Amino acid sequence: MKIEMHTHTSEGSACAFDPAIKIVEAYAKTEAKGIVITNHYSKNTYERFKDDLKNNYLKGYHEAQSVSKQYGITIFLGMELNLIHNANDYLIYGIDEDFIERYPLIFSVSLSELKEIVHKENCLLIQAHPLRKECVLVETQYVDGYELNYTKFHDNHNDKLICWLKSIQETNSSIIVTYGSDCHGVLSVAGALMEFEEDIHSNSELVEAIRQNTIDDL
Repeated sequence: MKIEMHTHTSEGSACAFDPAIKIVEAYAKTEAKGIVITNHYSKNTYERFKDDLKNNYLKGYHEAQSVSKQYGITIFLGMELNLIHNANDYLIYGIDEDFIERYPLIFSVSLSELKEIVHKENCLLIQAHPLRKECVLVETQYVDGYELNYTKFHDNHNDKLICWLKSIQETNSSIIVTYGSDCHGVLSVAGALMEFEEDIHSNSELVEAIRQNTIDDL
């Protein structure tokens, strides 16, 4: 099963160009059988959506779900979180719809606190595009893994990231590697799909499948 692991919709991410239904329609023309909606969440998002935080933030996810059966694509819920401390972004996989209500100010926590929250929720924390300009690669103890990002609109220095991952492989073999397109619209659909051996039907199944994709698979 091939899944897009990093997708934005205009309902949730101010920087996205197309709405969820248009995104799903575009992915239906590719090999993707699943899409993780990872709309941005930050202090700015909170301020923009706080009058009805949960419904506003989840609108793109719900819109994608509304046409998922029509197009034969499973929709999963994730988040791309920006903490207030720097420009880094972190992908969180496995969240449920109430996550944002339990942690509305999650953008204000430290990175170590973030990892504690994520693990308490049985989720995974992945640093998104860690070598992109303005991002700073964090040490392995703070995240579960790193994303190889294949958008055509940014230089993500994936070759350098792969070299670094291989250099730490011997002592960090359980570190996870994910692949994503950072899709913000139909022009950036399916830059990289992540392939799993089995079909995946839920967020919990997705988390377990992601755990199996480690540095050793590079």
